[in-house]
Amino acid sequence: SVLAVFLTYSPIIKVEQMRRFEDSSRFTQEQIEEMKKGFEGNRGLIIALAGTVVVAPIALLMVSAILFGVFSLIGGEGKYKKVLSVYSYSSLIAVLSIVIKTPLQLAKGSSQVYTSAALAVPGLSPQSTLFRILNSFDIFTLWQLWAVILGLATIYGFTTKKSAMGVLSIWAIWVVLKVGLGAVFARMS
Repeated sequence: SVLAVFLTYSPIIKVEQMRRFEDSSRFTQEQIEEMKKGFEGNRGLIIALAGTVVVAPIALLMVSAILFGVFSLIGGEGKYKKVLSVYSYSSLIAVLSIVIKTPLQLAKGSSQVYTSAALAVPGLSPQSTLFRILNSFDIFTLWQLWAVILGLATIYGFTTKKSAMGVLSIWAIWVVLKVGLGAVFARMS
């Protein structure tokens, strides 16, 4: 993901962020000009790269802790280190997603490249609630969820069904939070 940020920052991410600032009614022209200055040079790229390097390991640790906590509550006996291993290895699927999507983003000149159920409804605004819900059903996300379900079923000695209930419950809560927060922020802009 660090390489993807490096490759897409200047031609895509930076341009799209500036366009969002310019399209927003929340900022004055003076504020927009000030933000543009902040994007000059490599400062924005360095911040984006540092964010990626810091956020990814923290996310791995936090999601693993949530999985460990939930699976311990539903009667399993496993070790955090093993849960972290399962989730870390399953995250390689997300890396594959980035490897596939990054060249497509560069070719399209846009970060809006999707491999989700949102493709089934062309013309939906990426800011719409329906789009956000459908986009949660990404082929790589579903594959990663399946890998986590199988891995945790093995570690905890659960049936696949019981493991799926735990993993999919956490994922459903995440989708609701993500869609809800997305709707709130969309109204604010």
